[in-house]
Order: sequence, then structure tokens, then C-alpha cells
Amino acid sequence: MMNVCSMGLRLAAALSLLLSLGLWAGCQSKAPQKALHPVRGQVLYQGVPIKDCRVIFYPMDDPNDIERPEAYTDEGGYFEVMGRRDRPGAAVGRYQVAFLWMDRHPEPDGSSDFIGPNKLPAKYGRAETSTVIVEIKEGKNELEPFRLQPQ
Repeated sequence: MMNVCSMGLRLAAALSLLLSLGLWAGCQSKAPQKALHPVRGQVLYQGVPIKDCRVIFYPMDDPNDIERPEAYTDEGGYFEVMGRRDRPGAAVGRYQVAFLWMDRHPEPDGSSDFIGPNKLPAKYGRAETSTVIVEIKEGKNELEPFRLQPQ
């Protein structure tokens, strides 16, 4: 026979477990994710394609949005934007675009680090000072080349 104290402890433990599971499930729910749309483009500096330039898209429609789609340019200066969790594309909206072009230094493990100063004029390195603005629309987005110039 179970005593009243033992039954109370088991009931309290069961209720605690149910409450914990309910809180955990609530924390796991996600806000609906914005659809991402493919974005391709090219970066030229003084008319020449630049390799290993980081292109970062800062949302203008919602400055509190922490999502920053970005890309790195290839040998021809071309890039394809990657959004959240390495999914290709960016959400519909207006973006200020920043550019960071630094030297690539290979690491022994095969990865590489980008270090040193930005080889582009300072105004391109921050969203607040960049004059480059794009609008991403539904569907494929083939952007005009970004033709960056010295200050």
C-alpha cells in the first residue's frame, strides 16, 4: 500500500515533468521563416572583377532583422547569396550592401582566414556608409554588377 506522502511526491513529479515538456515545446516553436529567393551578382573594382570579396546584405525594411545574407566572390567576381542556415537566397526587401575585400590566408587544416585591412574604400565596408542599395524580389534575382570606385 502506498502512503499519501509517496503519492503526493509522485503526482508532483509527474506534474513537474508535464510542465517542463510544455515549456520546452513552446520554446521550440519557430516564427514562420521568410521565403528566400536566389540572388546572383558580380563585384568589380575599377572595372576589374575581384576575388574573395565578402558581400553582406543588410535589411533596410526591418533594421532589427538579424538575418544578414552574404556571399564571397569567385575568380570572376561572381557570387551567389546565402541566407540563414546556409540556405541559398535572400528574403524579399531592400538591402544596403557592404563589401569587405581582404587577403586570404590558408590554414594548415585546409580552411582559410581573411585578415588585414579592407582593400576597398572605407565607405563600402559598412552598411551605414555604403551607397549601394538593392531590392530583392520574388523569384530569381540577377543583379547588375556592382561597379565600385575609389573615393
